[in-house]
Amino acid sequence: MESTIEGELQSLGNEGFEGWAWDSGKPYDPVEVEVMCNGVVIARTLADGFSLDLVKQRKGNGMHTFSVIPETLPKGDYPLNIWARVVGQETPLAGQLSIRSRAEFIGILPKPLLNDYKGYIDGIRDGMMVGWVFNLAFPGDEVEVELLDGERVVATALASRYRGDVEGQHPEGGNSGFELPLTYDLIDGRVHSLRVRVVDSGYELANSPVLFGPSAANTLITEILRIREVTSTLDRQLAEFPATFETLARELLGRFEAFYSIQRDAFERELQEVKKAALGMPARYYAEPLPGAVDAAPVVVEDAGIKIDTGEVVLAIAVTAAAEIQADAADVVEAVEARADTGGIPAVVAGAEVETQAAAIPATGTGTRRKRSG
Repeated sequence: MESTIEGELQSLGNEGFEGWAWDSGKPYDPVEVEVMCNGVVIARTLADGFSLDLVKQRKGNGMHTFSVIPETLPKGDYPLNIWARVVGQETPLAGQLSIRSRAEFIGILPKPLLNDYKGYIDGIRDGMMVGWVFNLAFPGDEVEVELLDGERVVATALASRYRGDVEGQHPEGGNSGFELPLTYDLIDGRVHSLRVRVVDSGYELANSPVLFGPSAANTLITEILRIREVTSTLDRQLAEFPATFETLARELLGRFEAFYSIQRDAFERELQEVKKAALGMPARYYAEPLPGAVDAAPVVVEDAGIKIDTGEVVLAIAVTAAAEIQADAADVVEAVEARADTGGIPAVVAGAEVETQAAAIPATGTGTRRKRSG
């Protein structure tokens, strides 16, 4: 007998798996459809929705469409082959769907159904249960894990630490590491079976459970003591740091002062040579005291160079030169006085004060001045 069942599985849309089915022998009775994956029924529903297209195709009264969302995520390796049939029939409806990844269910299935965790417990290290876990379906989401002693929650943490070794094998799982602290109440002389599970899910990480007992407790205590020793060493080093810094600062300051002193002496020697070259003065003038300067300190000259302020040096040069010019003028006045006795110079000039006579004599050029003694 020829089958009177017709239908097709058409798509996976916002309303789930969609298609149509009817029994031409019973055109006004809706049929029940089940969706299959790997030989397992993943959804079941009545084909009783209306479609104008079916009316145009003369498929009964057009009340033969279906859409259904699966209650669970289909299991198996991707791609998944999805097909449908009328309940009680072995012959599948026309049309098959190939699902390449669970990402195609995003927006269709509730997010908890899409979670696909992958993780592993590395073991106990430094008083912590260490491992990694991430969600293959939503790799950007942080996963919360819990440490269980039996069914008692011991600790919780986010799996968000960077793990380069995991990233090397699973590029999407680089920030998936976690550390769950072991509490002191686990050190009670008994053996504990510890598990790590993703919060609000039934997924337990691979390598669960981890046995923790007396021998493990001794290891934990040893690790705690070692950590305390390291912490104490760091505290001592931090306490000594201010003294070490002060010693270093003093040494640097001393070196800077020595460097500055060397550069200052070199600069003063160079300045002395420049002034001698520019003014054309012999070095002997630099040794003169400051004539007429009551409060001025004498200019001291050493082999290494001038050891007083350069401003005083310039003043010493100027005053000494003025005194030498005054001495030369006095010599001229004496010669004038001698000639006045013979009538060679007007009497008004001969009888003038030495200062006035010296001022009245015009400049005759710059001769070589000599130092007057006495």
